[in-house]
Amino acid sequence: MVPPLITNVPVPSAEFVVLVPCAPMLRIPAFNVQAAVERVVSGKMIGGRVAELSKFAISNEKKSFSLTTNAISGTGIPLASDQAPLVFNMPLIIDVPTAVGTFHFSTTVELLRASPTSKTLSR
Repeated sequence: MVPPLITNVPVPSAEFVVLVPCAPMLRIPAFNVQAAVERVVSGKMIGGRVAELSKFAISNEKKSFSLTTNAISGTGIPLASDQAPLVFNMPLIIDVPTAVGTFHFSTTVELLRASPTSKTLSR
């Protein structure tokens, strides 16, 4: 279990919650995230523990996150086709509960497709 507070830097005390509108809620148990504590806290998901995710990382130092998913239904992302758009703006919310309260992060991620028929989107 990840400790609730180390050197006055809040760290996850329960599961991370990743929300994509209209898609099932992704729950990442804190014990499935390896925490590295120096001056700041960062964590990287231990692979294969959450079916919908292939990678998850969050960094207090860089104020960033990285998220790579497997197929998730209900996201609204257009399927690959000759007429598919090359850009899709996907709202994303990440909640990180800590001993000092829940931190809410929200953003809109611009996903890019190399060609209309490409099945891979990236940022």
